[in-house]
Amino acid sequence: MEEEEAQKKKAAEEEAERQGWRASAERAQARQYKATQRLTGMEYDVNTAQKVPGASVVVTMIRRAPCTRCIANLMVGQCKPGQEEADDKQEVGGEGDEPMTPLKGPLGAGVHTWWVEWEWEQQLQAMERQAEVHEVTALAFERMAEAAVWTANEWGLYHTWVEWVEMRRREDVQEARMAELKRTGRGWKRPQSEVVEDQQEEVDEGAEGDNEEEVKGEQEGGEEQEGGREQAMQE
Repeated sequence: MEEEEAQKKKAAEEEAERQGWRASAERAQARQYKATQRLTGMEYDVNTAQKVPGASVVVTMIRRAPCTRCIANLMVGQCKPGQEEADDKQEVGGEGDEPMTPLKGPLGAGVHTWWVEWEWEQQLQAMERQAEVHEVTALAFERMAEAAVWTANEWGLYHTWVEWVEMRRREDVQEARMAELKRTGRGWKRPQSEVVEDQQEEVDEGAEGDNEEEVKGEQEGGEEQEGGREQAMQE
């Protein structure tokens, strides 16, 4: 009876240890899945087409999903393209093996799992810290893009204000000039530059008319000569 009770007690302890291990593994797997989703789900895509004088922000960084080996080794993005497939094949080939603890003991053989849990906890905390760093970086990129857009808008408003000020200055100068002319009673007078341009255009038009008359005279003279030659040949 005592032996049976001791065996039952030992079996209950082993079962409790196995259940604790399973619960710990499920919690660790859930945290790992969450951290992996945070790492692979972020994309930095900051591309502002608006150009700001003295500075232009064109940043594009697209993250690719890390492979399982990268996640396990906390080296996200370090594997070469195609390495993930090789890792998956290795994992598929070793599915039948029983998981081993760092102490080289199979599960359920009385080996304490506190070391494994501690190691998993350290890895998960490192993954969560890395995910937080990536989220902060993505937020910084977004704020940088917003700042660039705001600067471009402010620069556009400044240019609009400068154009308005220049327009008002010209209007004020014109009004002051007209007021001076009315005060002196001289009336409005065309600028000398416009008068010179009109005279030049008249000269050019006269020259073109003379050229056309000369061309017409030459054509008429040529026709008369050709007519005289034909008449002489007929006679």
